[in-house]
Amino acid sequence: MHLFGHHHDAPGPHGSPATPPPQPPATTVGWQPVDGRPFLPAIHDLVHDTTRAMYGRPRSQTQYLGIGETIYRDAFRGIFDGRTIIVANALTPMDAGFFEDYRGTPVAAVAAVEVPTLLFPLLVQSRRFPDIVTYGGESPTGDALFDQRFRVTGAGESLPLLTDVVRQCVATRDDWAFWFTDYFVVSISRGSYATSDEMNRRVGDMLTLVAALPESVVPRQVDHSADDLAARIDRIESIEDAVAFLQALTPAERETLARSHTPLAAFADVRTPEEAMARLMSLDVPSRMQLFAVFTRVRDR
Repeated sequence: MHLFGHHHDAPGPHGSPATPPPQPPATTVGWQPVDGRPFLPAIHDLVHDTTRAMYGRPRSQTQYLGIGETIYRDAFRGIFDGRTIIVANALTPMDAGFFEDYRGTPVAAVAAVEVPTLLFPLLVQSRRFPDIVTYGGESPTGDALFDQRFRVTGAGESLPLLTDVVRQCVATRDDWAFWFTDYFVVSISRGSYATSDEMNRRVGDMLTLVAALPESVVPRQVDHSADDLAARIDRIESIEDAVAFLQALTPAERETLARSHTPLAAFADVRTPEEAMARLMSLDVPSRMQLFAVFTRVRDR
């Protein structure tokens, strides 16, 4: 019997029947079990690709047969200091013939912590594992010891996130990977959470790391006042939809959008297509890229 009696369609990790499932971690308040996928599609894809690489089958290899879709067990969502936090065990079924000495379902322990601003995608991974992504070049941090142990790939705009303290947090172990992407910092390590204590430790490690992010890049407080606006923005599929959204904003919604830590804050007073284009052209290149990232989700499946 798995946690909360959930039924899943893939075998458990080796030895799991004898291991009591973890209970909700106690670090945060309001923990709720999450059935199905606890993460947004983009983060789900990152978890899947990272798990593949950690078990020796990165996407750089042409072998796709024998690799199933990632599912989740023991998933919980909670709130701490206004931040959404999600923890889960992620299982990615792979053909047993891929491994010489491993016969369970490859599993990874995942934790995601919300941040108040959109992050350009940045991957920090242990060099113990094959490269999770092959696009883009490696971005050395300038810390020789850190760069020997970890590979950094992704947007140069996010490199300032890797301060001395953040690198120290990452370097406490060498069996994990970090994704800084969208509005979350995500850690993924090989192996599962077996107890709530392990979940608690990971959440504590993540909160310490997030607190160390430079405030000049990542504000301290998460503002959920614009969540309804964000949901409406997520449904925009065309330029016409975007203009209609801007024209329909109430004065109070415009104030909320202007105060938000989103790339759309600069458009809070825009009411016409001409004003939208003029405002877009007035933005610097990094701000434009953040804006495009709001409406664009690149997926390779």
